[in-house]
Amino acid sequence: MQRLDFLKKMSAIVLMIALMVGGSLTGRASAAELPRSKKTIAVIEFAVRGNSLDPHAGAIIADSLTSAIANMGNFALKDRISLNAIAKLAKKNPLGSIGPVDSETAIQLGTIYGIHGVVTGTVSKLGDRVMVTARLIDTRTGTVARSGEIQAQDIDAVQVKLDQLAMSITTAPATITQPAHPPLRSLTVKTEPVGATVQLLNVSQPYQAGIRLASGIYEVEVSHPSYVTQKVNATLGDNDVNLLVSLEKRLYTLTIEVEPPQARISILNLKKLYQPGMKLGTGVYQIEVAYPGYQTIRKNVTILDADLNMVLSLEPQKTATVTTQNSSTKNNRPRKNAVSTNRDQTARNPPPPEGNAFKRGFRNFRNDFKRAFW
Repeated sequence: MQRLDFLKKMSAIVLMIALMVGGSLTGRASAAELPRSKKTIAVIEFAVRGNSLDPHAGAIIADSLTSAIANMGNFALKDRISLNAIAKLAKKNPLGSIGPVDSETAIQLGTIYGIHGVVTGTVSKLGDRVMVTARLIDTRTGTVARSGEIQAQDIDAVQVKLDQLAMSITTAPATITQPAHPPLRSLTVKTEPVGATVQLLNVSQPYQAGIRLASGIYEVEVSHPSYVTQKVNATLGDNDVNLLVSLEKRLYTLTIEVEPPQARISILNLKKLYQPGMKLGTGVYQIEVAYPGYQTIRKNVTILDADLNMVLSLEPQKTATVTTQNSSTKNNRPRKNAVSTNRDQTARNPPPPEGNAFKRGFRNFRNDFKRAFW
């Protein structure tokens, strides 16, 4: 009986030791796995927009937001990074700027500090309200994973809402990762006029019809030398996108000064009168300037890529005296010619003799006789 009690006691002791060891190992395993499940991020000092705010407001907001994110427990945090520390890394990038930190700088920060993302943003004042915007940028892709914004009457009131801002940019840490092979969609931009230049401003890849891009918003710029440049956004989602962009013709000022100033100016191929400083597109225009007593001017003018200023002077018409004298001289000459012609015709064709047939025959005989003997 005593031996049985002893075995029971030993079994209880062994079970207790096993439970204690197992619990210790389980706690160690959980403690080791927790940091591995968290991604590491860092908050960058916020940029201050406006002279009415405290220049240290960006650092204050960044420190407070760091504490708020730490309390959320979704990420492991590095120390705050100052704007001066990243100024050496920042440089112009065709991907464009995302707040005070561009995409390329964010990727470099990820490599240098070994972090998965950075939180960057701005503090600005609009009227009587202070606004704070924040963005979580994936340092592997340079894209914005999440963003948020809060507003209040002053900096103190803004700090009260920082927990709300921290939640909006960290509640879904899984969104910071991107799929290895995101689906690509086709983007085709048609332009009016045909042949305009198309550029994608927020990607380095040059545009070509049917370009394949990942889902997202793309800034498209369409330009033509004779038209006003236009920028539009193209949103690629689950389907291909065909976009039509119609440009407005670029207009230039036409200014014409004439002498005399009262002269009438018309644009013949537009069928309307000229107006001082009128706006016209590029092209060739037929200008007519007329005034009584002056010679009319018709002239083609070409507008290319700039405003056009010109001066036109009318010449007085020639007097009609010379024309009248010339006409009188010309009218006299035909009369002389006409008289001479009539005489020649009379000599060649004398009028028929008057009288009866006998007299006519006698005259003919006499004329023939004279010609034969005299």
